[in-house]
Amino acid sequence: MSLGSSEPDVVTRFPLGSWASGCVVRQVHFGLFLDLGSGTVGFVDAAGMAEAWENIPERHTWPGTGEIVTGVVVRVEADQAVQVRLTLQPSVLEGAAGVSEPNRPSPEDANGPGPNPFPT
Repeated sequence: MSLGSSEPDVVTRFPLGSWASGCVVRQVHFGLFLDLGSGTVGFVDAAGMAEAWENIPERHTWPGTGEIVTGVVVRVEADQAVQVRLTLQPSVLEGAAGVSEPNRPSPEDANGPGPNPFPT
C-alpha cells in the first residue's frame, strides 16, 4: 500500500494513546486495514479486538468493509511503510477515555473513503 504520509507526520497526528478513527478498507484473517485519511494506513490485529484473556472474536463479527472503527493508537511502525496500529480492547479504550475522550473523533468526522455504507 502506498502512503502519502511520512513517519514524523504520522507520529505527530497519531500519538501513542490517542484516539483514531478510520474506515475499514480490507478484512483479512489476521485483522483489519483502515483508511485513516491523508494516505495513512491503520491496522487492528485480530487479537486487538478482544481482551487478552478472551478468545479472538469470530471473523464474521468483525467490523466490515466500509464501517468506521475507533480505537486507541498503540504503535506506529515504519519498517517498509508507515502504519498506525490500533487496539479495540475494551480495557484499553476505557483507560484512554479518561484522558482523551473529549478529543475522540465522532464517526462523522472520520476520514474514510466516502460515506459509510453501514450507518449506525
